[in-house]
Parts: sequence; C-alpha cells; structure tokens
Amino acid sequence: MPGGRGGVVFPLTLVAVGVLLLLKEFGYLTGNILRYWPVLLIVWGVGMIWASRKG
Repeated sequence: MPGGRGGVVFPLTLVAVGVLLLLKEFGYLTGNILRYWPVLLIVWGVGMIWASRKG
C-alpha cells in the first residue's frame, strides 16, 4: 500500500510490543504478557482488513 496507512501499521505494532516489554522489565506489568501474542496477530489482521475496506 504505497502512500497509505500500511507503511505505518507495522512500525506502530513494533513500538507497542517494545513498550509492553519495557513496562514488564520495569515491573509495571506483572504476569506473562508474551502469552497474548495471538491477540496481537488478530488485531493486526483486523486492522489490515479495515484499512483495505477503507480505500
């Protein structure tokens, strides 16, 4: 998707994952957040479908 939102989704996903891991390391998040990685894939897929329907 040149010039579209597709170029922003992947970097924002990486930033979100990085922030979550950093918060876990600093002790602000407890538990095993890596067990929720399938949810991230689902949200990413829904975002891609939503973006393709918009334009």
